[in-house]
Amino acid sequence: MLKKIFSAVTAIVILVALVVMVAPATLAASASLTGTKTVRAGDTITITLNVGGTNIVGGQGTLSYDTSLLTLKSTTKKISSPWSVDVNGNVVMFADESLESPINSTKAIISVKFQIKSSVAVGTKISVSMKNCVLTDTSYKGHSVSVSSYSATVASPLSKNALLSSLTVANAQISPAFDPDVGEYTANVGFDVTCLEISAKAAESSAKISIDSPELPAGQKTAVTIKVTAESGAVNTYTIMVTRAQDPNYVADSNSKLYALIVEDYFISPGFSPDVTEYVVWLPFETTFITVQALPEAELAVVEVKDSTRDLVVGDNLIHIVCRAEDGTETEYVLNAHRSEKYPPSVSSDSAVSSQLNASDNDDEGAAKSGVFPIWLTLALCAVCAVSGFAASRLIPQKGFNEKDYRDDE
Repeated sequence: MLKKIFSAVTAIVILVALVVMVAPATLAASASLTGTKTVRAGDTITITLNVGGTNIVGGQGTLSYDTSLLTLKSTTKKISSPWSVDVNGNVVMFADESLESPINSTKAIISVKFQIKSSVAVGTKISVSMKNCVLTDTSYKGHSVSVSSYSATVASPLSKNALLSSLTVANAQISPAFDPDVGEYTANVGFDVTCLEISAKAAESSAKISIDSPELPAGQKTAVTIKVTAESGAVNTYTIMVTRAQDPNYVADSNSKLYALIVEDYFISPGFSPDVTEYVVWLPFETTFITVQALPEAELAVVEVKDSTRDLVVGDNLIHIVCRAEDGTETEYVLNAHRSEKYPPSVSSDSAVSSQLNASDNDDEGAAKSGVFPIWLTLALCAVCAVSGFAASRLIPQKGFNEKDYRDDE
């Protein structure tokens, strides 16, 4: 009998333990304010209200801060719907409108942005607290909670000093001598120097230095840069233009020919050939400028378009393109940009009449020379002949009709 009672008691104890283990832990209602740790005068800081507990469906509280130190700039809702957040002055109210999404852990409710006034002295302590904070659970029970305040001490402003205190080059002489306020330098090195060995120190220990010292191509200029970034983010750059001597065994390229000669939107005549140096491009009257592209065959050759390709006049416009090889050899190409005259040509009315009269006179002279009478002269002669015939018929006597004579003849 005792054995059965002991077994029953043991089973009950185990069952209770299992129930306790499975049941969710109950969290006490709580709230806190967290924010930026390091602050400076003029900074904008963000303070976040966090709420924790079990079955929390709403709450409210009043923000408190020193308006002589801080200015409230904006608020941002952090908790998702169906929760709503309202701010009325310094009073913050929040609620689960559906009553179906209670807080059972810790949630960020709202973030508030403040700006620290620029007049606040270094070492001043700023704080933000929430008074009269009450959280409500699903049983509509209110929980008055003590909110942990946010506070921080105003630190010294970030340094804006992005200058170097020293700059040395172990295998070259820079010119002019280093000056923290001078940003551009030059250096000449022998062919045996392939890279500058630079040492630089910032005037401010909080500043960061980055050096870009690439390999130096022989016979060319290369920019070597030293960038200094201040604590505040301000950047200052020092530049050394380095000229490395050419390889003493190097032979400069003498190729001064073009690889291509192109007039944008038009064709040149004849088709381009590196050995042909004279070309023409035919342009309509409306075209007053052209774009010329000339590409050298040799990589180190340079091309110069000597004459303007704009404000082209009617007729010939000679454009000279010079390709200069690495060793100085030059080849000149000439492009004649021929702009057509306006069509049809504009002629004044007086000039038109004069031209027509001249054309008529010329036609008459041509007809006379060819033995053909002009029409007007032919008509005039016909009229004279008609008048003459009529006058003659009136002046010459006419013999009357005699029937006897007529019969005798028969």
